[in-house]
Amino acid sequence: MSQEYLMQHTTKHVLLFIDLHTNIATTIAKLSLLPKKNIKQVTLFLEYYQHHFFVHHFLPSSLQTKLHQQWKVQLEQHIKPLLSWCTQHQYHYQIIYGEHAHSLEVLIDFIQSQHVDLYIKPTSYHEQKANLLNHNDIHLLNMCRVPFFICDTSTSEGEPKKNSQPTLNVLICVDPLPDNDMFSFDSTLIEYAESYFNKLPVQFHIVHTYSPLPETIILETDLVTEYKNHTKAMLQQRQEALIKLQQQFSIIKHSKCYMLQGIPDCVIPKLVNELYIDICLLGYHPHSHWHQAIHGNTTKKLIEKMQCDLLIKPNQNHKITTN
Repeated sequence: MSQEYLMQHTTKHVLLFIDLHTNIATTIAKLSLLPKKNIKQVTLFLEYYQHHFFVHHFLPSSLQTKLHQQWKVQLEQHIKPLLSWCTQHQYHYQIIYGEHAHSLEVLIDFIQSQHVDLYIKPTSYHEQKANLLNHNDIHLLNMCRVPFFICDTSTSEGEPKKNSQPTLNVLICVDPLPDNDMFSFDSTLIEYAESYFNKLPVQFHIVHTYSPLPETIILETDLVTEYKNHTKAMLQQRQEALIKLQQQFSIIKHSKCYMLQGIPDCVIPKLVNELYIDICLLGYHPHSHWHQAIHGNTTKKLIEKMQCDLLIKPNQNHKITTN
C-alpha cells in the first residue's frame, strides 16, 4: 500500500454520536479499538429531545430555553468521562448539539462542511437490534459516504464471552467477481482495512457467499448437467478471484478464506459467532429510496443479525440510480 493512500485514508477526525441513553463506560472501552495514533480531533454530537408538543407550543419561550439548557447540562455531565478520555489521549475535541427531529440535517451539514473520517454510533444490540441502521443512518451513508462504525455497548450478563485475547478478529466481506462492477471495490475495502487497522494487532478473515439455484428447481428438465457444469465453473471462477485478491494484499495473504453457500444474512452471522469476530468490515453501495424499498439492502439485512461491532465503508464511486 502506498504512503499516499495511507495518508489519504488515515482516520484523523472522528465524529461520535451521543445521547442520554449511551453507555459511556462501554463506549470508551470500544474506542480503544480505534487507530488512536493518527486521530487529531474528536467531535461529540450530543442529541437531545424537544419536550412534549404542549410544552413546546404553550410554555413561554424563556421557560423553553431553560428546559433546553437543562438538557444540555445533563448531557454535558453525562459525557465528562469522554472528555477526560480525549484529554488523556491529547485529542482536540469540540461539542455540537442537535435536536432529535433535526439531527440528520445537523450531521449531514457538519460532515459535508468538515473533513470527517469516521462516524461512530454506539448502540445496544439488545435494546435496539432492529434499529441499528435506521432511516437516518442510511440517508447519512448515501449522502455523505463517510465510514460508519457501529459499536455494541451492551452489558448483558449470562451471555457467552468472546475471546479476551489482545488480537482483534476482523472479518472482511468481499464479492470477488471479475465481471461484477463491485469487484474493484473489494480492493478498496482491503486497502481501507490496511489503513484503518495499521499498527493494530489484527487477525483477518475473508468471507464470500454465493447462492446457486437449488437443483430441485430444474431436476425435471434437460438442463441438469449443464446447470451442474455452470455451477462448478462459477465456483472455480470465484475461488480463483479470491486467491488473486489474497495474493494482491500482504495483510490478507495468510488469512483464512471462507466460501459459503447461502444467503449472506443467514450464513455470515453464524460464521461471526463461530470465529468470535470482534469487527466485521462491510462494503456499502448507496441506493435510491426506490431501490431500497423494492429490493432492500444486503448490508442492512446483515447488520440486523450481527453480534459484533461493524465497520461500514461506503463505495465513493457508486452512482445512485433514481429511476
